[in-house]
Amino acid sequence: MKESRFCPQAGAYAYISADASAQARRRAWAWLAAFLVLFCSSSVFAAEFTLKFTVPPRAEFYLSTDYVDLGLPQTAGGRTYFRGDNVVTLSFRTNIASQWEIHISGTDFRNTAGTLIPINRLRWQMGNSDYRSMPSDGESLLVMDWHNFTDEILAGQQFPISYLLELAGDEYEGDYISTITYSLFLP
Repeated sequence: MKESRFCPQAGAYAYISADASAQARRRAWAWLAAFLVLFCSSSVFAAEFTLKFTVPPRAEFYLSTDYVDLGLPQTAGGRTYFRGDNVVTLSFRTNIASQWEIHISGTDFRNTAGTLIPINRLRWQMGNSDYRSMPSDGESLLVMDWHNFTDEILAGQQFPISYLLELAGDEYEGDYISTITYSLFLP
């Protein structure tokens, strides 16, 4: 008798069903393996993005007052002078990494009659440093720059300023006024 694939002989049913069962098991294992590969490999998928923000440039620069009266004259050792200790505080803070500078300038002292006292007679002191003479009217003088300050400027600094004006004896009576300007230069 001839064997046919389409019509199996007696006893062949057990062989076919065992073969089909093994194939089904192999397919099930293959599907399980494929599922496990997909399931486990899903944790390797990644997505990313770039986060950007901008810190704007910031510079704070101000004086504690806009008016100072040096008061009454004082005398000592035959000299007459006006003195104001820590009468102004310069506050400064910046996050700009550049070669900044702070300059001071002033106008000559003038009274209502038009007489004047040269501004370079006025001396100023920052903190406990030595007194320095003001520059002449129309000129400026470097007070401080970025060389000596780094991280402190980010946190902010305050500098007390004192003034001393010694009279030469050639001044006329009256109230004298001058404008002192502190300028911050940021390139």
